[in-house]
Amino acid sequence: GEAGVEKSSSVLPTSSSVIPSGGEAGVEKSSSVLPTSSSVIPSGGEAGVEESPAMVVVRPILDVSRDDIRDWMVKNGYGWREDRTNAENEARRNKIRNMVFPVFARINPSFIRTLGEDMERFRQTDDIADDYFREAAARIVKYAPEAHRGAILQISVTGLLALKHWRYVLWRILEDCSFSAETFDKLCTLLERYRTEPAGTVTLSGKTFQAPAHTLRALKKLLLLY
Repeated sequence: GEAGVEKSSSVLPTSSSVIPSGGEAGVEKSSSVLPTSSSVIPSGGEAGVEESPAMVVVRPILDVSRDDIRDWMVKNGYGWREDRTNAENEARRNKIRNMVFPVFARINPSFIRTLGEDMERFRQTDDIADDYFREAAARIVKYAPEAHRGAILQISVTGLLALKHWRYVLWRILEDCSFSAETFDKLCTLLERYRTEPAGTVTLSGKTFQAPAHTLRALKKLLLLY
């Protein structure tokens, strides 16, 4: 957060200790929806935050503006300290927050609030997609030691290609393996040909796809990750 403050549970009943985000009524959430690098924003948590099933993240004042937080603290006699790096624009995130959003807010004063609301809808959509992935993966993926020939995991090609959103499921399965976008596209192109072209005209078995620390091998109707 950009400022630190402890508030009692009588003031904010949802948490006895709160570090505000310092966002402009949704900047903290919404700034993460805009692309800031060539990498893909990971799923499984709001704004790219990785959360375990046992973790409960409470953000009761995420949608309160920085000015409102500061005014409340001054009014109630609390000191205010702000990280000086928040005003620096070296990081792309700060450039969006400090340079882009103020322009949008001047054009449309409700921009930040609306974008913050959109982020909540995105979060719900991400939850739906995550549920879809987990249910699909449970049917088509086996992990070591059950995986074939000592692989880390195996994917049933038949089960994968029967899914409506098989590319998304495959990407989620392999997302931590650092396959390049080009390699992943080649894999999907091969699978799409195998799915749509006449049986026997496209061969999967023997094809390999390389990542820095992993190899994906096709064996008959299985994809094996090593």
